[in-house]
Amino acid sequence: MTSIVSAILYGGLGNQLFQIAATISFALKHSADFVFKYEKNLGKRPTYWTNFLHKLLNKTSDTFKSTEYKIVTESTLNTNDMSLSNNILLDGYFQSPLFFNNYKAQLFQLFDIESHQARLVNKYKLAESSISVHFRRGDYKKLPDYHPILPDDYYAESINYILTIDSVITRIYYYCEDEDAADIERVIADFAPLFSGLSWVRMKADADWEEMICMSCSKHHVIANSSFSWWGAYFNPRPDKIVCYPAQWFGPLVPKDVSAMFPEEWIKIWI
Repeated sequence: MTSIVSAILYGGLGNQLFQIAATISFALKHSADFVFKYEKNLGKRPTYWTNFLHKLLNKTSDTFKSTEYKIVTESTLNTNDMSLSNNILLDGYFQSPLFFNNYKAQLFQLFDIESHQARLVNKYKLAESSISVHFRRGDYKKLPDYHPILPDDYYAESINYILTIDSVITRIYYYCEDEDAADIERVIADFAPLFSGLSWVRMKADADWEEMICMSCSKHHVIANSSFSWWGAYFNPRPDKIVCYPAQWFGPLVPKDVSAMFPEEWIKIWI
């Protein structure tokens, strides 16, 4: 009888994708099946089975029973090359491509990435010669010891780094929450003398997952300390992409080693 792998899903879209990718990859590695509990929402956060992840809808079940699974934590999965003798329920964040990078092509197919990208490039008339820049503030303003707000210098340094390598970039698509839009516009106004040849366009799609895919359609990326823009950069298939990420990901109250979170070719920016 074929073993089944599943996961306890929690968090927003970026976190869910890490958990889903790790689950599918673990199942593929062990020639097992995988299934996810069907839920419309995870607390206050939505799931994406009927839109972004529509190709995985048939791998969900509304009769899922977690009692039929053995719980395996992230630390256990890290330290053991496990063999499957039970149904497995993964419990953790799994925020590293080491958990799934060997199955990247299969994941992109299951997530329908290429089709989503083609449709959204046309829908939003996206320019390819661009940088996606993610400003993550929102609830971070209340949690600086957990999720610090990145300084403006991080963004200036990252954009400048990219432009020294690829000077033909003409557009920056920036992403932010509505509540932060006025603050970000002031930041961009301060940047104008530094990057006079660039046009700045706020990218606001009809759904959050569409914004993630739109991010992936830019040539290069300046991500925030956010799993959301991490995936926006990861979904970009270009071999020549430049991805800048902040050296400080978490605040002092989250003593977590994130060194394995980033592909080796991504560029760490120290500010």
